[in-house]
Amino acid sequence: MSTASCEAAGPGPGGPSERARTLGLLLLAAVGWVGVYVLNAYLWDAIVGWLGLDSGTRAVGAVQFFLYDTVKIFLLLTGLMFV
Repeated sequence: MSTASCEAAGPGPGGPSERARTLGLLLLAAVGWVGVYVLNAYLWDAIVGWLGLDSGTRAVGAVQFFLYDTVKIFLLLTGLMFV
């Protein structure tokens, strides 16, 4: 195989374009993770409000906290596993 045919094939595995794509996907995933983490509390407050429930009651507050904390713990464990 000549060097001209190797150059025409483009960069091989692990080349600059693949590395840039991987870093771009990693950056996108990190921004998404931070976005979900920040919006978690607002999301559960909004869901409780849309359902017309009073978050001042103990039962609704407990369920809201459980759901909020479950998502938060899942996100933190995901961050620990992949970082």
